[in-house]
Amino acid sequence: MTKVARSDTNAERRRYLGWLLTADKRGDRYTEAMRDLAPASAPNSPDARADTARALIPDPLATVRAGAGRCVACGMCLPHCPTYRKTKSELESPRGRLSLMLAVANGNLAPTPTLESHLSLCLTCRACESVCPAQVPFGDAMDAARAHIASQRDSPWRWRWLAQAIQLFVARPRMAVALLRWYQRGGLQFVLRRSGLLKRLGLANADAEIPALSRYAEIDAFYSAQGQRRGAVALLLGCIARVADRETLHSAINVLTRLGYDVHVPPRQTCCGALHLHQGDTDGFETHKRANVEAFDLPNVEAIITVASGCGATLAEYRGDERAQNLARNVMDISAFIQKIDWPKDLELKPL
Repeated sequence: MTKVARSDTNAERRRYLGWLLTADKRGDRYTEAMRDLAPASAPNSPDARADTARALIPDPLATVRAGAGRCVACGMCLPHCPTYRKTKSELESPRGRLSLMLAVANGNLAPTPTLESHLSLCLTCRACESVCPAQVPFGDAMDAARAHIASQRDSPWRWRWLAQAIQLFVARPRMAVALLRWYQRGGLQFVLRRSGLLKRLGLANADAEIPALSRYAEIDAFYSAQGQRRGAVALLLGCIARVADRETLHSAINVLTRLGYDVHVPPRQTCCGALHLHQGDTDGFETHKRANVEAFDLPNVEAIITVASGCGATLAEYRGDERAQNLARNVMDISAFIQKIDWPKDLELKPL
């Protein structure tokens, strides 16, 4: 990777900021102005191109150009972006991030840690897409940009550590629960928090997100309908939910069986792949997608039920062969499913 001097990078960033803060005054000249920026050294080695060619997104830079190039900087997305509302910074807005992505794709900006931090702060909630008059595919562009940047550099050690922790959750949920319960109940978490070491290592926020965990218990592969059978569904457990939100999963199974549906829980299912896709690991995403396509290839299943909106949104956008597209078409959030079906007349509801 070609290194850019700090002074040159700062000067370029100040010049770009001045352009960005007045971007909404230029309307349709937005894309052309980006191409006029003085080019900085951006990595584009043969090895990097080979890496991206093997990824799920065949040409990340072309995907970024096709998506980000449609933005006209109208600003309608701004009030709907949670990070912009929090920071009031154009660099943390959808149109600002699209500008950064397009500048990287066109070779005008190098993917520096500072630039990457603005993309990483994006929640990928895609609320901007629903109000965009130009129908910019922001999610696709962001995933492609992250995939390109991930192929250009090694992540900081703490992010690699977190990535390994995520892989542990996905591959060994029982072991993950045992280790985290020991960490929480054995006193190590208390000691590390009081010492301030977690803050110095940049892991305090990640530690604060770990919920109090109960003992791990397997979920059966099949639950039969209660009363008159009305159909069958499959349930996605999710890599985090099966560890940290098991109560919701058991409640979903209880509701579905009471409504007269057999519930299949494929043992070979895995993470939806969103965690991998959003950190640029397209190969990891493709691996999990293939595993789920195989696991949920079940006959006579009316819907694939999810209890986490992020997992459902990822599954619903699986692409590829016919089986992957069938899976995507059959995904439904549990709230949408129970609203769609007719409830048994003899089913009595009790207040919460």
